[in-house]
Amino acid sequence: MLRNTQTAWGSVAKSFHWVVAALVIFSISYGWWMTHLAARAGRLSLYQFHSSIGYDLLFLLLLRLCWRAIDAVPAMPQNTRRWEHTAAHVSHVLLYVLTLAVCITGWLMLGAFSRPIAATLFGLFPVPLITTPDGPLHDLLEEVHRILSYALLVLIVIHVAAALRHHFIKRNDILRRMWWSA
Repeated sequence: MLRNTQTAWGSVAKSFHWVVAALVIFSISYGWWMTHLAARAGRLSLYQFHSSIGYDLLFLLLLRLCWRAIDAVPAMPQNTRRWEHTAAHVSHVLLYVLTLAVCITGWLMLGAFSRPIAATLFGLFPVPLITTPDGPLHDLLEEVHRILSYALLVLIVIHVAAALRHHFIKRNDILRRMWWSA
């Protein structure tokens, strides 16, 4: 089934969820490795690759949000408490907002480098830079990008913990219905 039902996520929503999740985890991990462990001499190509993944992620996230706007979200289990429903809603909104903010600050930062970094969407389409070289702006954006990335990582850990709580403690189908059935 492509579309969501009242009780299950459809294959389109599941695909968006897992592809975006994989790209976010990869991007955060790669960004940390790139800035902390990689040799400084070759970083330009690493930044270029990282930013291309960021553009891909931003595009897919926007498509995911469009899909979510037109495809009804499955209902929470009936035994869900009000605070759990509120926490789920707030955390999902924050996941989207933080992911968008990380992508956008990265995009802004690329043009602010002393030598702007060109990157592509899906390796095919050049993405225009929206800032110009500016050292202080670059430094500010880099710090904001880093902090937002770590905040996103913390929220992902909470999201995963909540899904595991639903599966192992509450024993409901929240996790199973986002996973691929056999």
